[in-house]
Amino acid sequence: AIGQVTVHDYGLISANSSLYDQQGIDNFGTMRSVVRRRGVNGSLIASFIASKVFRVHDKKGMYTKNIDRMIFTTEYVKRFFRARGWRGDKGMVIPYAVDLEGVDKKPQADDGFILFVGDLHKSKGVHVLLAAARQTGLPIKIIGDGPARNNLMAQAGAMTNVDFLGALPRKDALDHMRRARMTVMPSVGLEPFGLVALESQGVGTPVIVSKIAGLSEVIVHGQTGLLVNPDDVQQLAMAMQRLWDNPQEAQHMGQLGKRRFESVYSMDRHVGKLMGVYEGLVSESS
Repeated sequence: AIGQVTVHDYGLISANSSLYDQQGIDNFGTMRSVVRRRGVNGSLIASFIASKVFRVHDKKGMYTKNIDRMIFTTEYVKRFFRARGWRGDKGMVIPYAVDLEGVDKKPQADDGFILFVGDLHKSKGVHVLLAAARQTGLPIKIIGDGPARNNLMAQAGAMTNVDFLGALPRKDALDHMRRARMTVMPSVGLEPFGLVALESQGVGTPVIVSKIAGLSEVIVHGQTGLLVNPDDVQQLAMAMQRLWDNPQEAQHMGQLGKRRFESVYSMDRHVGKLMGVYEGLVSESS
């Protein structure tokens, strides 16, 4: 049998597929580490069972046996798998693509707000964004829902510059993205990729992202957005203020991002690369 798999997370090398738990990043993700840190749902029993199952499958080679081709979405994840002693196909890098057919183009002037779109989970770093919002007083809109929502709303307290919009349909989220001055992805977890950063560039809005894992590969610092150190409130606040005070620079970055999206992340390019992989697999099997 010929199998091809696209790697979306770290589930093939760890029982904790996000490598993030209540204590933060788990750089090891080994059975001992996941159990000790209660890395699966904060539960000792769940962590032990998940780790035991993962170890049995790993020893039997169930994760590698039926995989002939692996596709990684970023160079970071490919390197990470290699560093962790992955024994299967070393794979190739094909970034995600998103279809923005029919989505409206960015207006000349933005509507004067900063946007976050994503799960309200501790790993997404929204708590860092709120701290930066408190420092700067800049208007923030937050789209999404998740387990950290109540904590984040409590952190925001009576701040009048922060607006929680809840989960919205993709069309509405993209419309907000198009009208924002910038999108912010302040993740503190090992993001394998950054689809929101990709979509934001696609609609012509610059992105501020954490310089972490695969996320930092999705933008070009100083051209299509800005990179900031994860968990660095001061640096994030300064980056936000920079683009806020310079709407023309923000607009220029947005235009460069849109150009890069159309050349590097187009659906045609993505499909072409995938077809190349499948054709290679078929010719090897015949």
